[in-house]
Amino acid sequence: MEAVRDGTFCGKIVIYPQIGNLPLTRLEDLSGSLPEVAAKLGPALQWTREAEAALLGHFLGERVGRASSPTPLGERVGRASSPTPLGERVGRASSPTPLVEE
Repeated sequence: MEAVRDGTFCGKIVIYPQIGNLPLTRLEDLSGSLPEVAAKLGPALQWTREAEAALLGHFLGERVGRASSPTPLGERVGRASSPTPLGERVGRASSPTPLVEE
């Protein structure tokens, strides 16, 4: 979290709370520490569903389940691959709902 606060890492940062011993790692550094995950990155070293499945399989093994196509985190909480404006994800910003009814 300090790296986010300090600006050490730019771009997106994905946190996997279920993996307690996963250090903050740049995608370009994965080939040295997790080559099986690095092999699943996209052509421009972008994070993919396949890389996520390899990462979860490496650290969680059987706890992930052995489904042929595991559901990536992004699909469980919303499409991470097609970002939408914040207002569309959480509701229309132009018509806020009061927190306390008057």
